[in-house]
Amino acid sequence: MVITTGCSPAALDQDQERRSVAAQLLRNGAAAFVGNGRRGIAQGALYYTEFENALLRGDTLGEANRAALNRYTVAILEKGEPVGGSYRYQYDHFACYGDPALDLGLRNARAGGAAHVEVRGPRADVVAPRDLTRTEYAPLPEWKCRFPRLWTWSALGLGTETSWRGGDNYDVEDLLFTAEVRSKSRIVGVEPTEQAPTPLGWTGSCYIDEHSDGTRSLYWRCRVADFDMTTGRMRQQVGRLGFRIVTRPAAAPARRRDGPDPAAGRLSGYQPSGPTR
Repeated sequence: MVITTGCSPAALDQDQERRSVAAQLLRNGAAAFVGNGRRGIAQGALYYTEFENALLRGDTLGEANRAALNRYTVAILEKGEPVGGSYRYQYDHFACYGDPALDLGLRNARAGGAAHVEVRGPRADVVAPRDLTRTEYAPLPEWKCRFPRLWTWSALGLGTETSWRGGDNYDVEDLLFTAEVRSKSRIVGVEPTEQAPTPLGWTGSCYIDEHSDGTRSLYWRCRVADFDMTTGRMRQQVGRLGFRIVTRPAAAPARRRDGPDPAAGRLSGYQPSGPTR
């Protein structure tokens, strides 16, 4: 299996001679290929890190692609990015070629201490990864970065958001965990049960995805680590964050009324069809 963040290796629609990187690798035995259908930009890092997280959880190729795209969609919604934005551009050009049922047999993420969410009734705890790995690197010369060395951090289960910082001229990286809870209950939102030091903790929004089988998936994002890329120093981190899942009571028996119910679809300000803040 090949994963690359390079520019346009998966542009099969522009490859009349069938000599693209993806086509040649698949033709010569690669089981799957994941890459960019057009020029890649820094904002694509979130998809690729979440895709790898999903594979390490034991997801199939198709499940990993879906999980990464869903988490990327949550980021777009949370940022309120308009059509034409950098995240939306990159979203349209991710490519995942291969059998969606392909299972690489990688199921060691939880055993390896990956970040995850634990649900017990209405309580949901986000558990930080057991280990965070620091990496030192030299910025590319063409960046003209004012810092000769930079440090970044990574961990199982955390997605990496990346954006360009002009002036200092380097890619700023931020680690975020996207919690996902699927339930048959009428989930409408989530609330923190404790406060974390800024900028750690919940980012403040959550999103509901309703499924055809009647279940709902609840997504929300939080930060469990904050670091300085120019010094390599971990500023602060937390091991666990507590949340309460908010549900809506079952609907009461229908009754005749002359006008619309002003409270229909609402519970304490939660809006199932949109973000909860």
